[in-house]
Amino acid sequence: MVNLSIPTIQSGNIIIERKIRYDSLVLEYSCKLLKVQNQNVVLFHIIQESFTMIANQTTLTTPKGSYTITYY
Repeated sequence: MVNLSIPTIQSGNIIIERKIRYDSLVLEYSCKLLKVQNQNVVLFHIIQESFTMIANQTTLTTPKGSYTITYY
């Protein structure tokens, strides 16, 4: 019998987050796991490249070095 073990997910681990953009491009981000509890996780990611979002007449640019905190 094969004994397969599932690694324990712990705070501080690096997790890959995949995002599908509105143009269908799939991007992967290396995120630090800040918290895991039950079926909830909190991820931290430092923006590596500036990007701009445009909606109607409004433009928002997020500069390199900013960060996101994501709750799932």
